[in-house]
Amino acid sequence: MKRWRTTILMAVVGLALMIVPVAELLAEDPITNLSLEDAQVRVDGVVKVDLVADTLPVGMSGFILAATTTDDGIAAPVLIEAPDYGLATVHQMLDGSFRLSVADLVRLVEAGATDVVLGTITYSGEGVGTTTADLLVTSLQDDNGFEIEHTVTPGLITVTPSRDLDGDGITEDIDGNGTFGFTDIVALFEMLVPPPPEQ
Repeated sequence: MKRWRTTILMAVVGLALMIVPVAELLAEDPITNLSLEDAQVRVDGVVKVDLVADTLPVGMSGFILAATTTDDGIAAPVLIEAPDYGLATVHQMLDGSFRLSVADLVRLVEAGATDVVLGTITYSGEGVGTTTADLLVTSLQDDNGFEIEHTVTPGLITVTPSRDLDGDGITEDIDGNGTFGFTDIVALFEMLVPPPPEQ
């Protein structure tokens, strides 16, 4: 009788040890969320917004995506940049969006990476108001070449006017945030001083 009990106990323990690895194999990877930060910019100004992937459990071998905004004349993408993945191309589409195609040749993004900045998008302020900065993702693949299940969280771009804060006829609030400070000086400098030529 004891032998049977011992045999049954060993069988139960062995089965339990088998179930745990199987359960781990069946567990689904978390869904990757791609998000754009909210940002504020003045009319005729520019602002950079990071595109962030919250988790990439099986790494990232490449992606193709386009940066867009609501077609309302408030803000528009003017540039999209990427880290040094080894291969990255940018195209401006006929609808005004910017498409970024990337192959991670240097294994910059490893399996298990979190809060990964996939790229940075520059938007220009064109009219006062708030618009949605969105993404159109054509492909996002892991290190095994499979498509990564993902969601997209758009950002909001708020465009504000420059203002005369005290009615003296001088515009102090250059960046449109409602106050006068160092950011206004920086914004004025950016308006008056042209960027250095590209080498």
